[in-house]
Amino acid sequence: MPYLKSEERRKGLWEGLYRPNTAAEVNFLISKYYLTLDEKRQADVALFQDVVQSTIEDYIKDAGLSYQILNDLVGVLGCVGGEMLRRHNYKHLFNGVLRNRLSTLFIEVINHYEMKKLSENGDIV
Repeated sequence: MPYLKSEERRKGLWEGLYRPNTAAEVNFLISKYYLTLDEKRQADVALFQDVVQSTIEDYIKDAGLSYQILNDLVGVLGCVGGEMLRRHNYKHLFNGVLRNRLSTLFIEVINHYEMKKLSENGDIV
């Protein structure tokens, strides 16, 4: 869980004035939405799904596509769900959204990135 010190939280990050530029800020935003929305409201589930997707897309767009960025995102998605288990604040639908986004990230982004790098650099064996 990214317990960012208040001076490390860029003013306006939560308000949407700035996009996250570190994995900790991505985790912070997704975790904060997770904790503030109600999964019993269908509109909140849709909003959470949109927030997770747009945060991932924006982070990749701003940081660039690299192994490190993709690894950071895999870690963030796994850690948010794990943190909510730790807090006993598990929300089945929201964790389903996290798992779905992780699967989508692997299928739509990571797989293509890995295949491109394989053809450029050869296999590891």
